[in-house]
Amino acid sequence: ALKLSNFDTSKVTNMCGMFMGCETLTTLDVSNFDTSIVTDMYCMFWGCRTLTTLDLSNFDISNTNANGMIGQCPKLTTIYTPKKAGGYVPDLPEGTWKDNKENTYTKLPANATESITLTKAE
Repeated sequence: ALKLSNFDTSKVTNMCGMFMGCETLTTLDVSNFDTSIVTDMYCMFWGCRTLTTLDLSNFDISNTNANGMIGQCPKLTTIYTPKKAGGYVPDLPEGTWKDNKENTYTKLPANATESITLTKAE
Protein backbone atom coordinates (compact mmCIF):
# COMPACT_ATOMS: atom_id res chain seq x y z
CA ALA A 1 0.00 0.00 0.00
CA LEU A 2 1.14 3.52 -0.73
CA LYS A 3 1.03 5.95 2.19
CA LEU A 4 0.15 9.32 0.68
CA SER A 5 -1.43 11.06 3.68
CA ASN A 6 1.65 13.27 4.22
CA PHE A 7 2.13 14.27 0.57
CA ASP A 8 2.12 18.03 0.13
CA THR A 9 0.80 18.59 -3.38
CA SER A 10 -0.06 22.28 -2.97
CA LYS A 11 2.75 23.39 -5.32
CA VAL A 12 2.45 20.58 -7.85
CA THR A 13 1.40 21.54 -11.39
CA ASN A 14 1.97 18.25 -13.23
CA MET A 15 0.55 14.90 -12.12
CA CYS A 16 0.70 13.38 -15.60
CA GLY A 17 1.00 9.59 -15.35
CA MET A 18 1.60 9.75 -11.59
CA PHE A 19 0.10 6.30 -10.91
CA MET A 20 0.02 5.10 -14.51
CA GLY A 21 0.45 1.36 -14.84
CA CYS A 22 0.21 0.58 -11.12
CA GLU A 23 -1.53 -2.66 -12.04
CA THR A 24 -1.51 -4.30 -8.60
CA LEU A 25 -2.76 -1.31 -6.61
CA THR A 26 -6.16 -2.17 -5.09
CA THR A 27 -6.55 0.90 -2.84
CA LEU A 28 -5.24 4.41 -3.16
CA ASP A 29 -6.14 7.34 -0.90
CA VAL A 30 -5.61 10.64 -2.74
CA SER A 31 -8.44 12.40 -0.92
CA ASN A 32 -6.01 14.85 0.73
CA PHE A 33 -4.34 15.94 -2.54
CA ASP A 34 -4.46 19.68 -3.22
CA THR A 35 -4.89 19.92 -6.99
CA SER A 36 -5.85 23.58 -7.19
CA ILE A 37 -2.90 24.54 -9.42
CA VAL A 38 -2.43 21.27 -11.30
CA THR A 39 -2.65 21.76 -15.07
CA ASP A 40 -1.89 18.22 -16.24
CA MET A 41 -3.47 14.98 -14.97
CA TYR A 42 -3.19 13.18 -18.29
CA CYS A 43 -3.40 9.40 -17.67
CA MET A 44 -2.89 9.95 -13.93
CA PHE A 45 -4.55 6.63 -12.97
CA TRP A 46 -4.45 4.98 -16.41
CA GLY A 47 -3.88 1.25 -16.21
CA CYS A 48 -4.55 0.86 -12.48
CA ARG A 49 -6.26 -2.40 -13.38
CA THR A 50 -7.07 -3.65 -9.88
CA LEU A 51 -8.13 -0.36 -8.26
CA THR A 52 -11.72 -0.69 -7.00
CA THR A 53 -12.49 2.73 -5.49
CA LEU A 54 -11.20 6.17 -6.38
CA ASP A 55 -11.89 9.21 -4.22
CA LEU A 56 -11.43 12.38 -6.28
CA SER A 57 -13.87 14.37 -4.13
CA ASN A 58 -11.28 16.95 -3.09
CA PHE A 59 -9.88 17.35 -6.62
CA ASP A 60 -10.15 20.50 -8.70
CA ILE A 61 -9.89 19.58 -12.38
CA SER A 62 -11.43 22.79 -13.69
CA ASN A 63 -8.20 23.97 -15.39
CA THR A 64 -6.58 20.62 -15.99
CA ASN A 65 -5.81 18.33 -18.92
CA ALA A 66 -7.46 15.23 -17.51
CA ASN A 67 -7.65 13.27 -20.76
CA GLY A 68 -7.38 9.53 -20.09
CA MET A 69 -7.18 10.21 -16.36
CA ILE A 70 -8.98 7.02 -15.32
CA GLY A 71 -8.77 4.87 -18.44
CA GLN A 72 -8.08 1.15 -18.38
CA CYS A 73 -9.30 0.71 -14.78
CA PRO A 74 -11.72 -2.20 -15.29
CA LYS A 75 -12.14 -3.12 -11.60
CA LEU A 76 -13.29 0.35 -10.51
CA THR A 77 -16.77 0.13 -8.99
CA THR A 78 -16.99 3.43 -7.07
CA ILE A 79 -15.79 6.91 -7.96
CA TYR A 80 -16.22 9.98 -5.78
CA THR A 81 -16.19 12.70 -8.44
CA PRO A 82 -14.13 15.92 -8.28
CA LYS A 83 -15.66 18.81 -6.35
CA LYS A 84 -14.67 21.17 -9.17
CA ALA A 85 -14.67 20.34 -12.85
CA GLY A 86 -14.63 22.46 -15.96
CA GLY A 87 -16.36 21.98 -19.28
CA TYR A 88 -14.03 19.22 -20.46
CA VAL A 89 -13.99 16.12 -18.28
CA PRO A 90 -12.50 12.68 -18.91
CA ASP A 91 -14.41 9.56 -19.88
CA LEU A 92 -15.27 7.06 -17.18
CA PRO A 93 -14.00 3.48 -17.44
CA GLU A 94 -16.15 1.18 -19.58
CA GLY A 95 -19.53 0.26 -18.19
CA THR A 96 -22.65 1.99 -16.95
CA TRP A 97 -22.09 4.51 -14.16
CA LYS A 98 -24.94 5.86 -12.02
CA ASP A 99 -25.42 8.32 -9.19
CA ASN A 100 -27.83 7.79 -6.28
CA LYS A 101 -30.68 9.23 -8.38
CA GLU A 102 -30.08 6.64 -11.13
CA ASN A 103 -28.71 9.27 -13.58
CA THR A 104 -26.32 7.61 -16.03
CA TYR A 105 -22.82 8.92 -16.83
CA THR A 106 -20.13 8.12 -19.40
CA LYS A 107 -17.86 11.00 -18.31
CA LEU A 108 -17.13 12.66 -15.01
CA PRO A 109 -19.80 15.35 -14.46
CA ALA A 110 -18.90 18.61 -16.26
CA ASN A 111 -19.04 22.03 -14.61
CA ALA A 112 -19.30 20.39 -11.21
CA THR A 113 -19.34 22.40 -8.00
CA GLU A 114 -19.63 19.46 -5.62
CA SER A 115 -18.68 15.81 -5.50
CA ILE A 116 -21.14 13.00 -6.17
CA THR A 117 -20.71 9.26 -5.81
CA LEU A 118 -20.86 7.18 -8.97
CA THR A 119 -21.17 3.42 -8.88
CA LYS A 120 -20.71 0.99 -11.70
CA ALA A 121 -23.88 -0.93 -12.52
CA GLU A 122 -23.60 -4.71 -12.71
